[in-house]
This record gives sequence, structure tokens and C-alpha cells, in this order.
Amino acid sequence: TQGVSLSLPTSALQFADYAVWQARTLAAWLKAHSAYWRQKLQGVPSPKIPRDGGLAGGEQLLGATLTIPFGRRLSLELRTAARRARTIPALVAFAAYVVVMSKWCDRRDLVIGFVSNGRYRPELIDMVGWLSGPLYLRIEIVEEDRFLDLLRKVVLEFDSAYEHYDFNRVPELIPGNLTELSFNCVPDFVEATAYVGHPWEVGDHLRIQPFPFQMTAPMRVLSFAPRLHESESEMVITVAYRADFFARSTVEKFGRDMVLLAQEFVD
Repeated sequence: TQGVSLSLPTSALQFADYAVWQARTLAAWLKAHSAYWRQKLQGVPSPKIPRDGGLAGGEQLLGATLTIPFGRRLSLELRTAARRARTIPALVAFAAYVVVMSKWCDRRDLVIGFVSNGRYRPELIDMVGWLSGPLYLRIEIVEEDRFLDLLRKVVLEFDSAYEHYDFNRVPELIPGNLTELSFNCVPDFVEATAYVGHPWEVGDHLRIQPFPFQMTAPMRVLSFAPRLHESESEMVITVAYRADFFARSTVEKFGRDMVLLAQEFVD
């Protein structure tokens, strides 16, 4: 936009290469992995997040956000706990999310989409493009489990889902809505009354040319989308939610429960 020449390294793969490869490997993927996913998710009811009544909005989408900081000390303790469990801090936070949502939805057997960056092969690490998609993890909470037991279950499910990486093809294999629960998701809305969209004109010098494409499945707007952010100092969860579905006090309680559970775990 400023007329400055850029010198970028040549990429071995372009997004078009990835898209063509993904399409050409569909039949082989179905043969190798569809049975796993059908068996894994067979018979599990789709969890629904209870909505608050009496809120304004109606058919109009009202987006809002809430930030939940873990604080510097707790964040350090959670990262230490993750290293001891030989996993990543995001899965420790995810395990806490499983417990909180189990109580909120009144279910012990949950399917939750843990959003991965999708760069599971070395060739994809530096490729420019949007590869993110959910890994569908089925977690069953047993009353006798300690938090560390639950964390081990989460790690095993995560590893298993990666072995059968699905490119978000699972919703087409499983009829109906698979789940409303998602963690680390980029929301489809912002703190406004409109969907996030990319304008065809950006600034004074940049133009974006739209192109036609065909959707194979309808797009779904998540009503409650927590996402973990990590900095050097602390871990923070930002919850994007539909304010016409959930009162702010409900989301604040979710945040308090997450922090309290995380603190109990490290204690």
C-alpha cells in the first residue's frame, strides 16, 4: 500500500497446491479414517449450551467479548504443570474448559472441537494461508478422576485425533450438528451487530477482488467461542459470545470457574 518493494522468501507450497492436494486425497482419507471417526463419535449426543432467557436481540446477532486473565503467577504454575505432564499449556486450559462445560451442559460425555492451526506437516509450517480447523475430542468425565487423570485423557484424545487428522471433514460424516462446544476458536463475529466480513475495498490503495466459490456445507456461527492467548508474562482467555444468547454475568461466572479450577489443579 505504500509502494515499498518487499523481498520475501520463495514458498515451496502455495495455498492452491494445498487445496488441490486436499481434494485429490479425499477418497484415500475416507478409506483410511472415516471408520475411526464414525466409531469414535457414534452414539454421543450433541451437547447444547443452555441459553439465558429474556435477552434482547431476536434475529439480530449481537456479539460481545470478555477477557479472562489467569494472572502471571497462575500462568507460570500452569505452564510448569504442562511441562511435568509433557504437554502444552493450551491442553491444560482445555481440560479445565471440559470440566466447566460438563457442569454447564450437565453432561459427562462431551465432544468438543479443539481448534488446531492445521500445520501438522513440516511442509505446511511456513505456507501462507488459513489451515485452522477443529480436532474433535470426545472426553468422558468420571467422578473418581482427578484433574491429572482428566488431563491424560485429553492428551491421549488430542494425539489420537492428530493421527486421524480430518481437515474438518468429520461434520460431513456425522449427520446433524456435531457439537456447539469449541475451544481456541476464531469467532465469526465481533463486538458489534454485524458478522465479520472482509470489505472489497481496504484503505485508499488496496483492492480485494472477490471470486466465486461453492460451499459444500453451511457455515455455522458459534454462539460461545473461548480462545487462549499466550504471552511471555501470562495466559489469557478471550471469550467471544452472542450477547443475545448469554448474559454477561453468565460469561463472567464461566471465567471465575475456569480460573478457580486452574488454581485448584496447581495447588
